[in-house]
Amino acid sequence: MPVAHLGDALFPILVFAHFDGPMLQSHYANPRYAGGFELDEFFNVAMQLASILASIHTQQFIHRDLTAANVLYDAHTRDVRVIDFGISTPFPSHTGSAKHVVKQLQGTLHYLSPEQTGRIGRIVDYRTDIFSLGVVLYQMLTGCLPLSKGTGPDMQDNLQLVHAILTQVPPTPAQLRPASIPLVLSHIIMKCIEKDPDDRYQSAFGLSVDLRSCLQLTQSLAAPPAGSLSFPLPLFQLGVWDQAAVFAVSKKLYGCSEAVSTLQRALESMLATRKTHVVAIRGSPGSGKSALIASVFSPLLAPKSLLLVSSKLEEHHRQPFACLKQITNQLLLHFLTLSTSRLQAWKKSCLELFAGNGSLITQLFPVLEQIIGVQPPVRELAAQETQQRFNYLLTHFLCSFASQTKPLVIVFDGESDTHRTCQLRCFRIPHRIAWLRS
Repeated sequence: MPVAHLGDALFPILVFAHFDGPMLQSHYANPRYAGGFELDEFFNVAMQLASILASIHTQQFIHRDLTAANVLYDAHTRDVRVIDFGISTPFPSHTGSAKHVVKQLQGTLHYLSPEQTGRIGRIVDYRTDIFSLGVVLYQMLTGCLPLSKGTGPDMQDNLQLVHAILTQVPPTPAQLRPASIPLVLSHIIMKCIEKDPDDRYQSAFGLSVDLRSCLQLTQSLAAPPAGSLSFPLPLFQLGVWDQAAVFAVSKKLYGCSEAVSTLQRALESMLATRKTHVVAIRGSPGSGKSALIASVFSPLLAPKSLLLVSSKLEEHHRQPFACLKQITNQLLLHFLTLSTSRLQAWKKSCLELFAGNGSLITQLFPVLEQIIGVQPPVRELAAQETQQRFNYLLTHFLCSFASQTKPLVIVFDGESDTHRTCQLRCFRIPHRIAWLRS
C-alpha cells in the first residue's frame, strides 16, 4: 500500500516504502534455488502471493503481467512484494468489453494465459492472473517454466511458444520432482494453469485456502526418507472454499459432447484423407450452433492451423453467389496480408489454373485483380460448356486457398431454400458447414 499521496488530480503521485528484496527471478541463479524452492520457503512465498493477488482483485484490478521478474522477494526477511502494474486494467463489465479482448500480445510470453495471447477471442478477466501465478509457483517448485521452449529474436520461436500455451499440457511438478513435491500440491499448481479459465481456481482466496491446507498436512507428517520415490501426503478435494470474485456465465458447452465428437471426427477424417467433407448442423435459433462450431475450430485458428470463413445466408436472400462473394472477399483480404513471396507463389498457381480464363472469376470477385492483375477476355463457348468451365474454375479457385498444411473451413449460416442450395450445388457444398482441402 502507498504510504503517501502527493501531486494533484492531473499529476497524482503515489509514494511507497522502499523494499530491498531482489526480483524472484534473480534467485534462480543461486544454486540453492536452481532446482526449486524447499517446501517451507515455497509455502511462505506462495501464500503471500495468493493473499496479495486477492487484494488486487478485491480492488477490481487485473495485474496481467504477474511474473517472477515482477515479484520481489527478500530471502532474509521472507517478505514478498508485487510490482509493475503498467498494463493492469480494471475488471471488465459482466457483459464484457472490447478492450478486454486481446488483439496483440501484452505481457511476458512464458506467463501468459491462453486467453491473454489474443488467439482465442475470449475476454481476459482476473483469472488470467491465476494462470500467471500458477506459472510462477510451478517455476518455484521445479526450477523451470512449464513450457521451457526459449524465446528469441526469431518470431517463429514465439509463435511455437504461443501454440504450446494453447495446446500442450506440461509435465506436472510431481513428475519432475516426485520425491520432493506432494501429489496434492502438484494438483493445486496444475489447477491454476488449466487452459480453460472455468477449470482454474475462481479466486486467489480459494487458492490460498488450499495452499494453507497443504502446508498444514505437510507440517503434520514427517518428511519422506532419503531415497523415497514419492512424497506421501493425503489428497483432499480442491476448491471447496473457492468462489468466483465476480458473477460470470460459463463459456462451457453442456450436453453437446456427441456433436463435438462428430465434428472432430469429420475434421480428423478430412486431414487424413485430404478430401472435401460436408457437415450439416441443424437446430432452432439460439440453440448453440455457432458456439458448437467455435468450440471445435477456435483452438485451431490460434496457431493458424486452418482458415475459417463464414457467410450468413439470410443476409443475401435471392442474390446470386452473394454468399460466395462474401467468403471469397474474406479469404482475399487475408491473403493480401501474406508475405510477398507467399502471395507471389499463390498468384502464380492461380494464373496457371485460370489459363487465360481469369476474367470469369475476377468479374465475380473484383478484389482478385489487385493480386493477379487485369485478365484478358475469355473465348466464347456454347452455353453448357460455358457453365462447365465456370464451375470448374470456381471450384478449383476456392480449393486454391487451402494447402496441405492448412485446410479451409467454410461456414454457411442460416436456413437454406431451393434457390440458395442450387446456388451452392455447382461446387458441391450444401448449406451449413463445409471444409475443403486441396
